[in-house]
Amino acid sequence: MEEDLVAQLLADAGLSALVGDRITWNLRDQAGALPAVVLHLIDATRQRFLGGRRSGFEGAYLQADCWGSTFAEAKDVSRAFRAALDNLTGAFRGSAEEHERDDAFLDPAPVGHRPAELHRTSLDVRVWRQAP
Repeated sequence: MEEDLVAQLLADAGLSALVGDRITWNLRDQAGALPAVVLHLIDATRQRFLGGRRSGFEGAYLQADCWGSTFAEAKDVSRAFRAALDNLTGAFRGSAEEHERDDAFLDPAPVGHRPAELHRTSLDVRVWRQAP
């Protein structure tokens, strides 16, 4: 699921125009270019019918951290990410957004340089796909 999701997100023209190929799982290169998206798997399930038989669908609860050097840039990335979720195809069968939050950080800079501001919009989303 992870590789398929990243491939589809990168194929979305609107999102890739903003982040290029900077969609990763779990970590963002601290000195890496912005904007970027970092995905975190919070929970994954294989859905079952009441009788215990598998439904053929699996779901994932994800946190998508949309990073930017300004608040506006982080928001633009989060909006493009949402639009890309609406365009998932193939085995993906849908998505739902559950939560959104914004925050900012100071990124420590090398000695003699001013710290850089980092802005993040985090989205909690569920995606479903046909189980392989």
